[in-house]
Amino acid sequence: MANFIICTDSAADLNADYVQERGIRVVPFYISFDGENYLKENIDLTQQAFYERLTDGSSAIPKTSCPSINDYMEVFENCLKEADRVVCICLSSKLSGSYQSACNAASEFNDGENRVLVVDSLLATAAQGLLVNEAVRMRRRKLTAEETVERLEVIKHTARVNFVIDDLTYLQKGGRIGKASALAGILLNIRPVIALKEGELFPVNKVRGRKKAAAEIKNLFTEEVKGHMEEYSFTALNFPQQGDIDGFCDFLVKPDIPYTAIGATIGSHVGITAAGIAYIKRCVQ
Repeated sequence: MANFIICTDSAADLNADYVQERGIRVVPFYISFDGENYLKENIDLTQQAFYERLTDGSSAIPKTSCPSINDYMEVFENCLKEADRVVCICLSSKLSGSYQSACNAASEFNDGENRVLVVDSLLATAAQGLLVNEAVRMRRRKLTAEETVERLEVIKHTARVNFVIDDLTYLQKGGRIGKASALAGILLNIRPVIALKEGELFPVNKVRGRKKAAAEIKNLFTEEVKGHMEEYSFTALNFPQQGDIDGFCDFLVKPDIPYTAIGATIGSHVGITAAGIAYIKRCVQ
């Protein structure tokens, strides 16, 4: 039997080939455009279909619902048929109920023995995916599930997502900013630079134009890594329809930097104009 199986939710925005090659189990979020019919991300609703619906001119803003306890129980049960342990890495508990669902499901299998270990990543999208990748690296080095979780709980605090959004409509309709602020941003060409850290979104600055936004993201990165870039893993993130990411990662001098497509769960809350970078300090052991 495998040492342990790694599980995460679909908010991690992991590439399908990556997931399959490494045997990662993904529990999907639910997406709805009408508030009644909910589709499983990447199962009932493909990324392409989501993008098309988001840009078809409809005024509908998608809503999300986290995986249920039963969703997690089904995945955990299947995993434990193949491995002794499960390490499950969830979207930040400050943004979603996915972590709590996973914990409740895990309790059904942890009668006297911690067979399912659940980690609150305090992260989302590409940064959550980078934390999952660290778990993969640790498993490859033959660390136990308990040792892996212990290290994940440390390095998750080093992870960041710094990004910019052009269209403030989704933040406004999602209650993140007021209608007046959204209108002012559109009229004045203002782009909010936002950081995801310690599980929450923080407005860092407001700039005019994407070039200035890219410069601000570079400054944030430089300040946070403090000259130790070689110790970090990175990924660029945006929507596939954007194509060029407008130099957001040029300063990394890494032409082979991985690319993460923002999926339906996160995209439902930020729209299709988000772009930026995510990074995490790699575990040294």
